[in-house]
Amino acid sequence: MGLHTDPKRKHVVAEYITPAIIAAALATAVEANFGVVVTAGGSSVKYFSPMTGVGIIRVPRDVHREWHAALSLITHIAHNNTPCMLSVFHTAGTIKHAQQATIEFDRKMLHALQKDLKLNDTELAAVIEKSETTLLNIEQ
Repeated sequence: MGLHTDPKRKHVVAEYITPAIIAAALATAVEANFGVVVTAGGSSVKYFSPMTGVGIIRVPRDVHREWHAALSLITHIAHNNTPCMLSVFHTAGTIKHAQQATIEFDRKMLHALQKDLKLNDTELAAVIEKSETTLLNIEQ
């Protein structure tokens, strides 16, 4: 499942938002809304970019709808009670397909944020390459 923060927002995500913080918020939301049985399969945040707010979450296939719904219900991240809006932009059956969709989405977000990030074309290309390399190295 790919996730991203509010697409209309044009600034960088707070640096202290980490995959672990997102995973904890998601697990709490799933348990609060759907119970412990749904959380039994577990999830993991495979990738999250604080620069673009884009990430990949791996969830059990048989309960992905519940996890998707819980993700949409999160309005604050526990750390400092930071307001947020999380939404799913792609659901894939494999990490590889999620990687491909996230690379494309991440690239578009970085181009859109280039001016706000004050990156020249060379720096932007380096950031995109680093992002793609990180995404392609995610463990299945």
